[in-house]
Amino acid sequence: MTGFVPATAGPASAEALPLSYEQRDYFGLERHGYGAIPACACITGPLDTGALTAAAQQVIDRHEPLRMRLRVAQADVSQTFDAPGARPAVWVAAPGEGPGQLEACLSTDLNRDREGAVRLQLLREGPDRTVALAMVDHMACDAWGARVFLRELWTTYRAIAGGQTPALPPLTYQYSDHIGMQQARAASPSRAAEQYWRGYAQRYAASASGLRRLGPPEPAAGRADLCAVLPASSVQRARELAHHLGVSVNSLPLACLVLAAWSMGNADSIGVSFIYAGREAARTRPLVGAFHRTLPLLAPDISATSVAGFVTAVSAAMMQAMRLSRAPYSARGFDAAVSAHRQASDVGILYNQIPTAFGKPLSSEPLALGDQTTVEFPTPHFWPCRWHHYAEPRLRVVMGGGSSPTMRVIFNEASVAEEDARAILTRVGAFLGAIGDDTPQAPVPAFVDSALGVV
Repeated sequence: MTGFVPATAGPASAEALPLSYEQRDYFGLERHGYGAIPACACITGPLDTGALTAAAQQVIDRHEPLRMRLRVAQADVSQTFDAPGARPAVWVAAPGEGPGQLEACLSTDLNRDREGAVRLQLLREGPDRTVALAMVDHMACDAWGARVFLRELWTTYRAIAGGQTPALPPLTYQYSDHIGMQQARAASPSRAAEQYWRGYAQRYAASASGLRRLGPPEPAAGRADLCAVLPASSVQRARELAHHLGVSVNSLPLACLVLAAWSMGNADSIGVSFIYAGREAARTRPLVGAFHRTLPLLAPDISATSVAGFVTAVSAAMMQAMRLSRAPYSARGFDAAVSAHRQASDVGILYNQIPTAFGKPLSSEPLALGDQTTVEFPTPHFWPCRWHHYAEPRLRVVMGGGSSPTMRVIFNEASVAEEDARAILTRVGAFLGAIGDDTPQAPVPAFVDSALGVV
């Protein structure tokens, strides 16, 4: 797809592979402190570190990206995967105790050259409480992959500690196969998809986000403390509306985010971005790897429709973007095309849905590892220390799962005014809370005014 595809690096050696398109979109972004995905487990009770080391070795040997090595030569970037067992898994015990250790580990960059793709650390929180933290390079893993890593690690640990042979199902598809599939598809790109994204980029450039840019992001500035828990009643009504309209339940909070931006600006065409897991094929779901894609969503003519029509259009736009964004689509290429047309200096908005589905009960229940030991799996995305030094030129809205989802607004305070970030948080919650039986038929302007208490 000419104009949307980064230059493909030739293999550096017979063993080297090009980056996947998802990896290329991520590579080169300056992301201090969150360029790695935390796969975190909190263990209560005795821990067999020998069994844990053996379990980690098996999982790392099982997944190619966990053995990733990047090769950067001038403009070309490629990767190789170490042979299984070539790099022994080592859990490093941090000295002392206390929550400060966890904050330091989460905000310390992973050194690819020295540590490889994974850093394994054991942190003591008390005499009977241990945190096992695996920091996995974001070039090697996304949030979905971190859950795969945790599930396999502790399933394998339980078997080994219990004197049994681990029995993970064999992987018939690897990340190298995914890269090969993308390269084959890129050799004959879809002309229709190329034309679609060219036209979409021009229309997207004319849209707005409702947020004015204060200045360029500064690495030393950043906040991650604007957070709200949505009432269970609001979540239930949102799920009922989604069912009534026949749309994805995850499109409801995204639609409310678009309305929040629209209600704060003067334009009637709003553009935001959203993160998609990117695992359309069942064969990719058991893999650790980078599959997520950042996709644009354009909502035009918002004031001229009903809430039902608006939400349905947002859901359809989500599905269209998912269908047409497989390789050789490039988010960086799309952003470059938008910049070529863009005149406004507004701040981008990124919607980051953290599974599970909006309003669906979380599946991360504690796992029993024996009579005396249990392990829990917290969601590090909602720890403030996870987002120290956030330096993206856009506001990120993170929405968690569960019956009472948590919403966090993350931004760089040199780029976004705190009152704007707070307004986004408040308005999304207000729109979700205002959903009722008569919502589908209501004109969008009337619904917005009612939800915000405008007379």
